[in-house]
Amino acid sequence: MRSGYEARNREELPVLVRWFEGVESPRANYLVVILYNAEQLAREGSPIEADWGIVGCIYTAEPEEVPMAPITMMRNALGVEEGGSGVPLDKEAYRRSVEFWENNANWRPGSDPRIAGL
Repeated sequence: MRSGYEARNREELPVLVRWFEGVESPRANYLVVILYNAEQLAREGSPIEADWGIVGCIYTAEPEEVPMAPITMMRNALGVEEGGSGVPLDKEAYRRSVEFWENNANWRPGSDPRIAGL
């Protein structure tokens, strides 16, 4: 398990993230596409000429929805100025997220030479 502080871009403040590295990841069975509508993307400074835009993807082994990470929920509640979406914090959803992420973490390829070029 590794951890570090990272920002998604130069304007955002770094936040604590953690991940597994140096272990073989199980094969994902599902790909969850994260969409924002054009109005939200415009508020965040990324206008598009479509109704929806893809802002990310999550891969998972199970068909259940993976809860948004607690730090992402907090950033979103801070507002667009801080790199979030401006959606208020839902305390129950936050508690479910904490319960899930206390027992799970993301995976990164790390320095495995078989996948270093990915």
